[in-house]
Amino acid sequence: MMSRLFVSSCLIAGFASGVAAQAPGVVGGSEPAAFAIQFIDSPPVCHEYQGALQISGGTIWLLRSRSGAGSGVGGVIKPVDDETHLYRVMTDGCVLDITLRAQLYRDGDWTPLLVPRWMRPSLPPEQRLTPEERLRLEEFRSKLAQRQQGGASPPTAVRPSADWLQGPGDLPRRMRIRRQTGGFGSFFNFDGMPEHCLDVIGDVRVDQHGIVFEFPTNVPDDINHFSSDLRRFDDFRGQLVLMRNGCRVEITVAKAMRRDDRWLRIAIAAMVRSP
Repeated sequence: MMSRLFVSSCLIAGFASGVAAQAPGVVGGSEPAAFAIQFIDSPPVCHEYQGALQISGGTIWLLRSRSGAGSGVGGVIKPVDDETHLYRVMTDGCVLDITLRAQLYRDGDWTPLLVPRWMRPSLPPEQRLTPEERLRLEEFRSKLAQRQQGGASPPTAVRPSADWLQGPGDLPRRMRIRRQTGGFGSFFNFDGMPEHCLDVIGDVRVDQHGIVFEFPTNVPDDINHFSSDLRRFDDFRGQLVLMRNGCRVEITVAKAMRRDDRWLRIAIAAMVRSP
């Protein structure tokens, strides 16, 4: 796993000046791939947690551990526009924003996909769902609640990783991870996102310095094979792009701190990729 020691050594070696853009690379080799977005030093008032990222079946899942989550930790999950989901974790003095976008390659260009119609901010509430869609949404919520009540045995060192990822019966592996870690799970959809878009599972670690995404290799062959691009979106936002099968997901990360009753954006210090 990519440790803070590794990140620190990269910074000392000269990465601290930051990287405006990194050449796209292909993930899926023999070593885990890790991507770090680091912010400049700031007071240690941000929430630290471990979690997971999964993209599978046309759905993006973010899971966050409950460890350290107290009354002072909050969150916001909502679309900020018709093309972008926001996942925010915050304390009284710190905000970490993760925004998600999905695109398909069509006619020689990347075309943004829209968040589900019933969530689009541009539409008035009465236009977001038809009666039939409302019924299907309730049925989906009912099925999801039933799946959440299913049991899941803890993983052991001798169990194949494929069994652990797939879970017992038809219990989705994202639900299995959430049940085993006791974490918070949130899922994000886009209209028209193909089921074969990406099949990704990885660790997410957030600390006072920033965020690290790591994608293991001890998984079935069809998982965690994708092209990637780690880049500086602007002075205050870092972006990880995952691509496969003419489909891509953009994960953009930003941080802000409260100072004298004002929220100030924190600048990017470095973007580090390994290997």
